[in-house]
Amino acid sequence: MWKLASLLSVETPHRLREIFGALRTREEQGTTALETRVAFPHATVNDLDDIVLALLVVPSGVEFGGEVKPVSLFFGLLSPPEKQVEMLRRVVRLARFFEGRAAREKLLDASSAEEAALTLSGAED
Repeated sequence: MWKLASLLSVETPHRLREIFGALRTREEQGTTALETRVAFPHATVNDLDDIVLALLVVPSGVEFGGEVKPVSLFFGLLSPPEKQVEMLRRVVRLARFFEGRAAREKLLDASSAEEAALTLSGAED
């Protein structure tokens, strides 16, 4: 989770510990990992202007949230309190999009950030 927090705090590195703590606290309330090897750690954080999304790909997968299958795709999201509902809607859209094996495999096979972004753009439709 530390790596994901560092990706989410790239523009605010002084807030890394705060962001990590917020993600960990939310995850302790109930795992965001799904049996599809995808997880959606998310948290609400003050003093953000907009929703922040980061993607961490771990092709070999890692144990996360007590799920039976290792997680390979981590979608980290942060939002200011006033955009929490919008962030949760994004989580739902992403979860539905990546239920399909083809979408997950396409993202895992992406050879560049641009290719991954193109795959992710399909989740926003």
